[in-house]
Amino acid sequence: MTTETPSRRVVLIEPRPLYRQMFSMLIEETGGFDLVWRSSGEFAPRELPCDIVLVTAGEGQDITALVEHVRAAHGGVPVVVIADRDHDEVAAEALLAGAEGFLPLTAESADVVRALRAVSAGRSFVADGVPKSGLLRAIVALRERSDARKAIAMLTTREFEVAGHFVQGRRPAEIGTQLGLSRRTVEAHIASIYRKIGVRRRVDALVTLSRHGIAA
Repeated sequence: MTTETPSRRVVLIEPRPLYRQMFSMLIEETGGFDLVWRSSGEFAPRELPCDIVLVTAGEGQDITALVEHVRAAHGGVPVVVIADRDHDEVAAEALLAGAEGFLPLTAESADVVRALRAVSAGRSFVADGVPKSGLLRAIVALRERSDARKAIAMLTTREFEVAGHFVQGRRPAEIGTQLGLSRRTVEAHIASIYRKIGVRRRVDALVTLSRHGIAA
């Protein structure tokens, strides 16, 4: 019997009615997310549980204060900021304040969905269109290393065993022989590892796992 993953509960804070409606429709139409609160600026009641807050920042708004207030009001849940500005300094300010994701208002709908999915999986997200200064690259790199460590810590004992053989270059059939598992079971474990560490390609998985001390 399979257990369905519960939908992630999203709070949306957007003062402009048109954008609020647009983001609301996007969240409601995206599988795996439930919009539990939307407002023009008011925080959700403390007794209302949520998993992600999507908040927009207007021109000239203090990003640090906004993120800190939102995190404090919603129990420190992950915050994704959508800002009128796409400057790297603004993105860096948002991440330093504790936001897990950043997008400019000009981002595509697909980027908003990608941000929500990344953050719900425990990873940081900065839209590709945001210029990457040295500071922002450094912040993103630190976040990615931290995210990877957290993800690797979530691997099951069996996934650790599979990962140890995987980084040695062994293929699923070989790993299965070593661990007494079927090839299909090993492939399922590898797919789960990919998902948890946020990669899609074998080479990226090998680099991430090796960099964080996974060895046979």
